[in-house]
Amino acid sequence: MVHECDDGVYLFLFEMEEDGACSSDLWFECLEDALEAAQDSYCVDGNQWNEIPESPEHCQQDWIAPAKIPGRESGNSEWGKLDLLRDGRWIRIMG
Repeated sequence: MVHECDDGVYLFLFEMEEDGACSSDLWFECLEDALEAAQDSYCVDGNQWNEIPESPEHCQQDWIAPAKIPGRESGNSEWGKLDLLRDGRWIRIMG
């Protein structure tokens, strides 16, 4: 998964096909470098990418479905807990 943000581009790496947190990530200055690394290191070329809608603010960027650490938006992150947005409601899936 590739995610562009204000400070560069992240290439998120996964060990499973199901939606969930990445196993590791790589940072690049620009999208072209991230896509080149995906092609060179992991044999993922341009026609294999699927666009994923942008997650709501304060959500984890390495999940496809909106997922967030509770309290992050107020500066009181509850580390070890995770909520997932399902049918318009936040559901606790971890912690």
